[in-house]
Amino acid sequence: PSQSHNFWDFIETMKKYPSKNLRFAVNSNLGVNEKSIQRLIDATHELDIKEFDLYTSCEAFGEQAEYIRDGLNYQQWRANLVNFLENANPKTFRALTIMMTINSLCLFSIIDFLEDMKLLKAKYGHHRPNLDLNILRWPAFMSPLALPDDVKIKLRSDLVKWYDENKDSDLFVQ
Repeated sequence: PSQSHNFWDFIETMKKYPSKNLRFAVNSNLGVNEKSIQRLIDATHELDIKEFDLYTSCEAFGEQAEYIRDGLNYQQWRANLVNFLENANPKTFRALTIMMTINSLCLFSIIDFLEDMKLLKAKYGHHRPNLDLNILRWPAFMSPLALPDDVKIKLRSDLVKWYDENKDSDLFVQ
């Protein structure tokens, strides 16, 4: 019979076989308890690797983010994000990337989200976090293109104004 392996088994195996040229990337929704985040932080200190990257997803702020991403607790997600930023091994921790899926719902709080991320970048550096924006195309009813024209025009105006005020900030400058 085959033995079932999980992420932590994989980490234990990696500890036994160092790889000084390996860049290890983990994708997490960061919706885990403190013990699990601590184990992930510990792995950044225990693995003998070249670099460690963490990926997560979010594109809206607070309750809006929780509505979009079923099961997300924004405060817990953010607390785990900050805990990782502050405690991951600085010798191997390279970048934390937030994958943003731009959809019709996130546009109503995206500026608040970007402001929140700007605060983190100012404190932790320009790669912490990185923001990776991708436009949602399917399902079509969730695409920003499905919004009424007057709403699209207002949201676009708000985003252009915010961008013009922030284009030289740590959020965009590297």
